[in-house]
Amino acid sequence: MLLSQLVIDAVILSSADLARVVTIVLRRVAEIVDADHHLLLLADPASAGIYRLHALDEKGGLCAREVEVSQSEAARLLAARRGLSGVLNGPASSLAFAEVEGSSRYALGFMVGDELGGAFFLGYDTDRAPASEDVSALLKLGDQIAVALATVRRDHELHRRAHYDSLTNLPNRLLGLEELARAVSAAARYERTLAVLFIDLDGFSYVNDSLGHPAGDAVLAQAAARLRACMRKSDVVMRLGGDEFAVVLTELRESPDAAVVARHAIASLAAPFELPEGRAHISASVGIALFPGDGRTTEELVKHADLAMYHAKQQGTGIAAFFEASMNEEVRRRVDLERELREALDEQQMQLHYQPQLDMKSGRIVGAEALIRWIHPVRGMISPAHFIGFAENSGLIDAIGHWALKTACAQFVAWRAEGLSLEYVSVNVSPRQFRGDGFAETVAEVLQASGVSADSLHLEITETAVLVDEGAARANLAGLVALGTPLELDDFGVGYSSLAHLRHLPVTAVKLDREFISSIHRDADTQTVVRAAIDMAHALGKQVVAEGVELPEHVSLLAGMGCDILQGHHLSAAVPADAFASFVYRHAAGLPAFTQVLPCMRVLGKLEKMIDPDRKAHA
Repeated sequence: MLLSQLVIDAVILSSADLARVVTIVLRRVAEIVDADHHLLLLADPASAGIYRLHALDEKGGLCAREVEVSQSEAARLLAARRGLSGVLNGPASSLAFAEVEGSSRYALGFMVGDELGGAFFLGYDTDRAPASEDVSALLKLGDQIAVALATVRRDHELHRRAHYDSLTNLPNRLLGLEELARAVSAAARYERTLAVLFIDLDGFSYVNDSLGHPAGDAVLAQAAARLRACMRKSDVVMRLGGDEFAVVLTELRESPDAAVVARHAIASLAAPFELPEGRAHISASVGIALFPGDGRTTEELVKHADLAMYHAKQQGTGIAAFFEASMNEEVRRRVDLERELREALDEQQMQLHYQPQLDMKSGRIVGAEALIRWIHPVRGMISPAHFIGFAENSGLIDAIGHWALKTACAQFVAWRAEGLSLEYVSVNVSPRQFRGDGFAETVAEVLQASGVSADSLHLEITETAVLVDEGAARANLAGLVALGTPLELDDFGVGYSSLAHLRHLPVTAVKLDREFISSIHRDADTQTVVRAAIDMAHALGKQVVAEGVELPEHVSLLAGMGCDILQGHHLSAAVPADAFASFVYRHAAGLPAFTQVLPCMRVLGKLEKMIDPDRKAHA
């Protein structure tokens, strides 16, 4: 008996081959227990609540069948420490007992963790029961097989964690790409077509920002279930990460079938998501790559499906697009742009231009917004619209933003040393910067190194960035408030919840978006909205900056509404540092302060002629 125990222990310790352990245990039970029928019930290590009844056939081979075990029967087995004798079918019995042959039966359960891990079943053709020493031997065997079962469960759990997404229970990128590689091999062997669908959720960040990450997680889990329901069992649905999913359509009959599946997926994801926090609406963009035409490797297929998805996203929401070879040109363009942006930083091709901000009460230029310009050695000045978005997505915005902070602070110190009467300089902060670890500490270091006081550096942040419920963003917001750096809410009025959240945000000013200002002189409804926004901001103790002021009518209306600061081409476009200083000096040279609209308009008209006598309109 000792030798058999050592054999079982060796098998348990050397491998997770549960079938081998079960075979050895059943043979050992047949040796030591004088019964007519020997069976072993085991919980499925990979599926909770599933049990299988194992037995040896006439040739000594292992056979198993799935059986049901009721909760009440499991509780009875665990409660009987020395087993249950005379077990017969009855209302409380599970189907497992019906599988045991014999007129007299015995069952001895054992635990794995705090649950029923399994049980030994013995059947007798006569009225008998196991001896006391047999029960003791079964108890020891039960402990041994519980160890084996726990080992297999642990291995299954480790495999699941390594290969499955914990939120959606879909295969993760690692397992998904392995499945795709197998599908590609099979498609190549049998000369079949398959498709890879790259799916990105449009508007998912809105759900995260407005309803919180628990709501975002719920949307992802529901989206995964919807995608799985749209596909065949043979298709592979995986979560690549974030709000990105991929689907492998195996054994595709015709290429257009992939577009049909994509449209079904888009329609399924467009249905409202019911959440405890409220109803959420999203859409999806889908890129499609086909084997073998669009790629013969997993890397090529995923890359090309990803490119097609970005192309679809550029066309709008809820769009599906097939990969085209021309999309590779876009990849090369992005690679070239990243290289050129890095060179621009290294070779000092970046410049800051400054747009003046006019205080309506004093008539003084009190601040300057620093705006990035890229002076390319070949293409000349490149608008930020052509590279800031890419810099944000690629991560280069961190280096660019840090450079802008240092440069703006150094320029402010130089202006003050020249005697320029300026109260602050304003710098834009990207959402990625604001969500990055240690941004508040970076600002503090820049201020200390430049000698600029915290209240002389205004940071413009978007509502989307400041409302993100992430640890780093919260820490940065608290750090900047403690530092004393004034925060301005940029693009105010176009966000989804500006009015609802403004009273909770520690910002000192809001910037009315130019979309409102551009039509204020011809749209009474816009005037009503702008007046209400200004009144509300003032009621909350916050200043109002209007950007995009282009016309004298804008000045007149905003002055009448009590707007605090004006900024726009009617005053001046963003200009290099020297030109900005010259503008401020000219403005301050003998021009009276104003508090009424007409004097303000006359002053601005005089300024335009002083700066550019031939000027008709600023570009």
